Amino acid sequence: MFINTYNSNRNMGYEIIETARQLVSTGIELRADGRYRDAIRAYEKALEQAPDCVDAWYNRGIALQKLGLHEEAIISFDHALALNPEDAVIWNGKGVALDDLGRYEDALQAYSRALKQDRRNAMIWNNIGGTLGNLKKHEEAIQAFNIALTIEPEDADTWHNKGIMLSTMGRYEEALQAFDRVLAINRNRCSAWENKGIALCNCGRHREALVAIDTVLAMHPDNAHAWYARSVSLYALGRHEEALQAIKRAHELDPDSEELQQ
Repeated sequence: MFINTYNSNRNMGYEIIETARQLVSTGIELRADGRYRDAIRAYEKALEQAPDCVDAWYNRGIALQKLGLHEEAIISFDHALALNPEDAVIWNGKGVALDDLGRYEDALQAYSRALKQDRRNAMIWNNIGGTLGNLKKHEEAIQAFNIALTIEPEDADTWHNKGIMLSTMGRYEEALQAFDRVLAINRNRCSAWENKGIALCNCGRHREALVAIDTVLAMHPDNAHAWYARSVSLYALGRHEEALQAIKRAHELDPDSEELQQ
């Protein structure tokens, strides 16, 4: 994305700025194609032209995150923030990188800075909910997700995250309502069907759980966790031979899974 800032570039020629902008655009296209290293090279070429290009520093950080290079991403975000310290999008990006590193309190501080600039940003509230969940602050996480949903009530990601958090808390019936909201928005979201199936299983509603899990397997027949969940419901329904076949299939697909070793 473009933040549209070239802070100290008043004396920089139009052609140089335009070249940098084009390179950033190229980087964004490369990143969209999953070519993250090529995208980073494009952003770095932009920075050779315009070292104060906030867009290049920010988007470079995003591409580094995609490669799992979170420390380097934070350095890139910090360069962008040195040039534009009041930008909510950059603070949010830094917060995500800090969360990925397990630095949850630091992530919350970054999100707090983002909210000072844009309190009605649902994505920031959703990210806060995720980080609070990582800190085992489940009730606070639900509150953050609820704020996000008052801003964007049809955001499938937030409903999904809320459902997962409710499941973690053992509030399976509420979780099912959240997953149903996800599926009302996107009927083909496989993870929502899977989590719905697991929640139904935990509620003892095994026939319904099988319908959800079979929907997952119709989309992704090599999903080991879905096969495991299917085995649990089949066994509970007394269909022991089918359950054995399902657990065997799960082991074939993911022999090293800790869940399947239990």
